[in-house]
Formats: sequence, structure tokens, C-alpha cells
Amino acid sequence: MIELVLSHKDDIPQAFVDALFIGVNMSEQLSEVDSSIVERMLLECPCDMESHRASYFCGIIETLSSVKWSEEVLCELKNIAVNHHNPDNDKPCVTSQDDKEMKSCHMLQSNALNCVRGRAVRTIGKLLEDNKSLYEEFADIIDKAVRDDNAAVRYAALYALWPAYNIDRQWAEERILYIFERDIRTLSFSGSKNVLFYLYPKYKERVIDIISKAYESDDKKLTDTASYMVCEFYIRYDEFTDIMSTPTDKNEEQVKAILDMAIMYLEVDKYREAAKKIILDYRNTDINVEFPLSKMFYDKYIDAKRDRQFLHEFIKTNLSRRIVDSFMHFLTESAVSLVDYSEIIIELCENVLSMDNDELQKQCGLTASISELIITLYDEISNSNITAQKKTAQKCMDLWDVMFERQIGAVRRISEAMMER
Repeated sequence: MIELVLSHKDDIPQAFVDALFIGVNMSEQLSEVDSSIVERMLLECPCDMESHRASYFCGIIETLSSVKWSEEVLCELKNIAVNHHNPDNDKPCVTSQDDKEMKSCHMLQSNALNCVRGRAVRTIGKLLEDNKSLYEEFADIIDKAVRDDNAAVRYAALYALWPAYNIDRQWAEERILYIFERDIRTLSFSGSKNVLFYLYPKYKERVIDIISKAYESDDKKLTDTASYMVCEFYIRYDEFTDIMSTPTDKNEEQVKAILDMAIMYLEVDKYREAAKKIILDYRNTDINVEFPLSKMFYDKYIDAKRDRQFLHEFIKTNLSRRIVDSFMHFLTESAVSLVDYSEIIIELCENVLSMDNDELQKQCGLTASISELIITLYDEISNSNITAQKKTAQKCMDLWDVMFERQIGAVRRISEAMMER
């Protein structure tokens, strides 16, 4: 089809040529096509600086990034990256009903992915990933994108600066920081956290200022990103102590992101104790944090033996059914005997039963989970002749009495189960 069009290119309407570019760009078999034929199409059917054909031109090159393109093709790519009229100045090319002025991180990213100059810069980044020798060819073009009037193009420049960082670190890091400092929304770019860790030893104050500014943002995505960074920099470098010392003044996104990051560091020996302290400090906020906390058990970030003392402290928190169920799942999957953790289980159940009825009713299903935990523990020790286990069995009965008196949980099922023992 490409060769047919090329042989009649003077007689074929431009709309048909545009359709050909779209089809080639979207083709799943593009890598199987002779690249010399594709290059002929790119050069013999040139792009102007107005139409969207240039975007498909870039998409084709990006898909075939391993091809050694001619200087003519690379020059056209550079021309598009600098001179194409899309996007116009600082105006968005993509909007939504809720964001018509590209205010949010989400809309900034959408524009970076859809504007033509932005796509050209992304294509340059892909070429650099596959061929570092092209750096000198594109350095000046990347620099122009870094200082583009349109925020979406500056955001897209990060796609090229990431591989450039591995080629010319000094050159790239100054431009990365410039982009972050000019528009804090760009910190939502994927991989920004890792880059800031690389930059921190050399640009400590600038990095901390960037994260602090993002943390105070009203944009949810940016707040999430910055909160992860705040927690990680606190754990590793003792930064942001003023922020981390006040769990109660944070919104839901900030608290959940901080807990999520702290939980991940439970797997790192060097930082485990710091992570535990954060979790314990943040577990009793008024915000519903059951999802990140239950993840701690389901994804096995906790070791039943190693973290026994931590578990003792943790169960003093306001518990939910999700957390109790995940704790039961954790003990089961850890292949440990519930008897070994009977003190923790009893304390957990006592903590739940100390709640008033109104609070328990809000925690849908929590008492049913507690009932299951009591039955399971009692099942292991009901026939034991060991004194300590007999005392534990009696505590299970005492808990059952409390539930029976308050008519909460599966008291009838517990009664039947215990009577069968």
C-alpha cells in the first residue's frame, strides 16, 4: 500500500495520505515493514507545521526507534519539535469538562501526550534510549523544549531528559530542576521520585523546596506523589521532621500515601524500626486508613516472630473488619500456631469489645470477624492440659460472655461451637 501511494502521490488527495500515515502509525505489523520504504514515505510525503500528520510521523519513528534513520528524517523530527504550531503558546490542545485551562496534573499529562511538539520530544527521548550517540544531535532541541512557552511541552521534555541524564548528567540535572521549579505539577511525571533521590546529595535545598511546594498543592495526584516523597526522605535522610511529627493535620491522601510508603520500608532492615514508628504514630488518626494497614498483612510485610512487639503495639489501634481479617489471613499464611500469639489475639479482641455499641455498628462485620478469631483460637486449645493454654481458653469464654451480654457478634454460633468442644 505504501509503495502504491508513493507511485501516485501527485494524484492522491492529501486526506488519503493523512489516512495512510494514521494506518502505518497504528499498524501492529509496522516493525515487519522494510524501513527504507517507510523512510521514503516520510520524506516524499512531508509534514507541514499545521496538520496532525506530523504527530503520526513522530509515532512511526518512535515505534521504529531502533532503525538508523537518515539525517533528513532526523532534521524533520527536530523541525516538528521546535516549529510545529500545536500546541499554541500556553493554550491546551486537550481539555475536559472539569479542566478547560490545563490546571491539573492529569490534564497537563494528557496534553503532553497529545500535543504534536510534545510527541516529537517524546520520540527524541525514545531514540536516545536506543542510541546514546544521538545526544549531540538532539541536545539543542531538548533544551528548546525545556524552555517552551507551553507547559505540556516542558512536561514532555522530561521524556527526553531521563535518558539524557544517563548520558550527560550535569547537563540534564540542571534542566530537570528548572522544569520542576518552573511548574511544580511536572513533579507528577513518572520516575520523578527516583531522580530527586539522585539529585539530593548535590542539590539538597532545591530538592527539599520542590517537594515541600508539591506537598502543599491542592492537586490530589501531586499531593500523593509528594507525600510518598516526604515519608521516604524522612525515613532515609531525616528530612521533613516538622511535617511528619504532626499526623493529625493531614488530609486523607497525605496520610494514606505516608502509611503506604512506610509499610514498604518494613522490608528494609536498615529502616524497619523507623517505618514501624511511623505506622504506630499514624494508625489512630480520624481518617480511614484500613486499606494501607491491611495491605501490611496481606502482602506479608510483617514477620510474625520478628515483629511480635510491633504487633502488640499495633492492635491497640482503632481496628476495622478489613484489618482484623487481614491479620487472621496473615497468621494463617505464616503457618504459625495461634496459640503462640494468643496474648496478641486476646488483646485485640478486648480492644474491639471495649468500643461502645454505636462505634461497633459503624464497623460493619467487625464483631463477626472477632467471633471467628475467638472460635479459631479456642479450637486449638480447648482440649489442652497445659495450664497457660487453659487460662487462654477461659479468656476466650470470658470474651464470649461479654459478647453474649451485649448481644453482639455471632454469639449463637460461638455458643454452639464451644458446646461441641
